[in-house]
Amino acid sequence: MKIGILGCGRIAQKMGNTLKLMGLNKDCYIASRDILKAKKFKEDYDFFDYCNYEELLSNKEIELIYIATVNSMHYKQAKWCLEKGKNVLIEKPITLRINESEELYALAKSKNLFIGEALWTSYMPSIKIINNYLHKYFINITSSLAVFKVNSIIKERVNKKELGGGALFDLGIYPIAITLLTCGFNYKKLIIDNITYQNDVDIKEDFSLIYDNFTSRCIVDATFDRISYLEIKNDDYLMQVTPIECPKNLKIFKNNQLIIDEDISPELTGFEYEINQAIDNINNKKYLPTSWDDKKSLLTLKIMNEIVRFKEDL
Repeated sequence: MKIGILGCGRIAQKMGNTLKLMGLNKDCYIASRDILKAKKFKEDYDFFDYCNYEELLSNKEIELIYIATVNSMHYKQAKWCLEKGKNVLIEKPITLRINESEELYALAKSKNLFIGEALWTSYMPSIKIINNYLHKYFINITSSLAVFKVNSIIKERVNKKELGGGALFDLGIYPIAITLLTCGFNYKKLIIDNITYQNDVDIKEDFSLIYDNFTSRCIVDATFDRISYLEIKNDDYLMQVTPIECPKNLKIFKNNQLIIDEDISPELTGFEYEINQAIDNINNKKYLPTSWDDKKSLLTLKIMNEIVRFKEDL
């Protein structure tokens, strides 16, 4: 399958490297508004060719386009791709506003095209491993804590509101997603304890998802040195997963004694699973990813929109 990448930034480079490791790069195209950047990207990852956006979308051989641009461009570019008959895999967050995502999912369905949010965590086999242990040891959860702190506010895509920046949409989607993927999507209430802003951009959040019998707390900080972990507890056991965006290690303690220490790292970079699922779904004419379908994607965005809402004038 011929794949195109729209955008040449850091996340596109990680996807380019993944496609090269998977042996798919020879069938890939890279597109950028800056043709010199596209040419360098093509050379770096040994892609088939490079081009501008318009040429990418008009190429009838390309079946899947991965959108790797800044958050504020996802909606317009995904809609453009779908209208041109292209299947799309859109880097998280799929859009900034829930009505935009609903429109994209409806448009893809009307055209029988695949659409997926590339929230890489949700596609990884590690999630199944984590949940297997939860079912074995954590029938009753008493608390959950997901923490993600990275000094990403120094990056323009995060510190510019007009680019769809802010801590929540850059980092906070991961604590929310891994909480839902492990504790369940049937939370009852969202409680926002604290949001800190700097220059009109959110830089810290502290909020909780309330379930029937326990609370899942999420802490996000885009100004701090890297900390990323999930802790789930009950009366007898404690599970620790690190890091939450790309789980690599799982530990379980019973009464403070370590009983399980397992490597759950991805085989390559972690991006391979979303690409493989997209290709498989397209080949089998399934138009939503099974790991992260429209309902899961929209619920996550709904939570984020309740915490930080982007105005229509963005």
